Amino acid sequence: MRVEVASRSGRSMVAGLTILYGCVLVYWMFFAFNRAHFTDYRYNFIPFDTINHFVGIAREARGPAVLNLFGNVIPFIPFGLLLPLSARLNPIVWTFVFAAVITLLEMLQLVTKRGMFDVDDIILNVLGFLIGYVVLFVVRSLLFSK
Repeated sequence: MRVEVASRSGRSMVAGLTILYGCVLVYWMFFAFNRAHFTDYRYNFIPFDTINHFVGIAREARGPAVLNLFGNVIPFIPFGLLLPLSARLNPIVWTFVFAAVITLLEMLQLVTKRGMFDVDDIILNVLGFLIGYVVLFVVRSLLFSK
């Protein structure tokens, strides 16, 4: 299930776009959307706790629920499209690399008190990456099938 860009210059261009998009997301994670600098540490280490909370309040508070759930998936879909095109790695390796980087960013949010560490954010971000990768694989398979 490996997806490739034909040329070395093409991979370099995709890698540059990926880095640029990553910088925008890091800015969003730490500074955008009136991100407050908390005085205490905020965290959730319980898988699916935040997800269940927002699914549970979706009828009463649709806006916050949609923003949290889809806002932690959709912005990460491009990484599933771009990362596999930037370097030739096994999809499992890419998934672990992506999850490790996201986990480091979540830990930085905790340490800097700019946002919170939430294991559910990691789960949703990786889901976004995987959606992007599957879309890329399906599109490439359809375009280049014999």
